[in-house]
Amino acid sequence: MRHEVDLKGPKITSSDYTEAHLKVYLFQTESGVQSRKIKIVSRYLNDLKGKKVLDIGIGGGFYSKLCKERGAEVLSLDHAEAIIEFHRKSKELNLIQADCTDMPIADASIDTVLALDMIEHLYEPEKFLQEVSRVLKTGGKMILVTDTCDYLRSKIKCRIPKLLHSFTGRLYAVFSDIFRKLKNLFRKSEPAVFNNDIRPKSTHVMIFETGELQELFKKYGFRILDFGTFAETKMYDLLHRIIYKFPYLRRHMWARVFFHLEKQ
Repeated sequence: MRHEVDLKGPKITSSDYTEAHLKVYLFQTESGVQSRKIKIVSRYLNDLKGKKVLDIGIGGGFYSKLCKERGAEVLSLDHAEAIIEFHRKSKELNLIQADCTDMPIADASIDTVLALDMIEHLYEPEKFLQEVSRVLKTGGKMILVTDTCDYLRSKIKCRIPKLLHSFTGRLYAVFSDIFRKLKNLFRKSEPAVFNNDIRPKSTHVMIFETGELQELFKKYGFRILDFGTFAETKMYDLLHRIIYKFPYLRRHMWARVFFHLEKQ
């Protein structure tokens, strides 16, 4: 079952994506904090020469540029004015400003779609999947990455009595803050948006269980070629080859999930 994020205030629109969000997106790919995501996505982008790739929700543009370097013709689609304007200045990307549930792209014209950390921003994910199915060629691929709400640690925490959970939550917050500060001593400094209260407005509106995503993909004509949960941690590096041998742990171990999909 999906969970709607408890958002106070008006509906999120394209104008809510600001330069602060862009700084976060750029930091995530340039600093190495998303190195596992980059590695996972990259392994499905090896045979792109002459292919047409649609990157939806381009953020800092890292994956559009990667696909272009690997020989693809890349369409970089985003609905946020701040994101489009930033990339327009560099003239590196073939930009399309549009809503991903109503894309100005011909039927069955795309070989590969990238949907990386964007479905959680959508009020109508079903319409998005229907639209992707429309623009993808039969046999075309989609790589999708998002968060999941039914990972193992979350399941365990739900079974801890409320009082104990409150105490452990405070304890975790203290130690995670200390750990973050220590970790930052050994890597590129975080941008100012992470170090004070001037953080970009959260634009996540939905978070899914892995099983629900699997059902949605099946409903809209996608076959799962590969999937798994993952985390940006050393523990993931050490354990993922073992974890993936066990279906339950493959699906629930970590808080992030990737899918490699094929349109049937």
